[in-house]
Amino acid sequence: MVRRARKYRVSAGCVVKLVQRYTQTRCYAPRARGGGRRSYLTPFGELIEGLIEDNASVTLQAIQQRLQETFGLRVQLSVLDRFIRKAGWRYKKTVRASEQDRDDIQQARADWRAWQKTCVSGRLVFLDETGAATNMTPRYGRSHGGQRCYGLCDWNARGRINVIGALIGQRRVAVGLFPSTINADVFYAWTRQVLLPQ
Repeated sequence: MVRRARKYRVSAGCVVKLVQRYTQTRCYAPRARGGGRRSYLTPFGELIEGLIEDNASVTLQAIQQRLQETFGLRVQLSVLDRFIRKAGWRYKKTVRASEQDRDDIQQARADWRAWQKTCVSGRLVFLDETGAATNMTPRYGRSHGGQRCYGLCDWNARGRINVIGALIGQRRVAVGLFPSTINADVFYAWTRQVLLPQ
């Protein structure tokens, strides 16, 4: 036994156990492991899932606080995170502008799609605006694996740095940086003073 243990660089006890297992089962395969212990959060699963379904952006800290206030249960964030992941929830979010829900915006988008079918693309000037908010909405939320997590935020919130630019063919022109939200006055001034002269 000792010689075999040295040959395979395992302990003598390991060889003894393997021989015993083979004698009993005629197999060297390891025994199946147990399914693990049931989480002590299982009785609170419905409450936790309800909190996530009500507000996909709910934080672990908020769930932790709710469990403590309601049931006097103190739970570590890592345990809570593991329980939520095991239940199939993932931490992610796809954010879209809440303004898209307005009727006038939906009508304008439908009109734009209809007009696109009739336009000549070579004569178009593409304008684009992007920005970063200093007071951003939470970037992630929870949803089941394979499903998106949607959230809403106010794109017109204060504390934004915005960039406007134009694309004519392959050429970028009239790129402007603005330390405020882009409103009609800013856009009109940029168009008259920067874009049209170019």
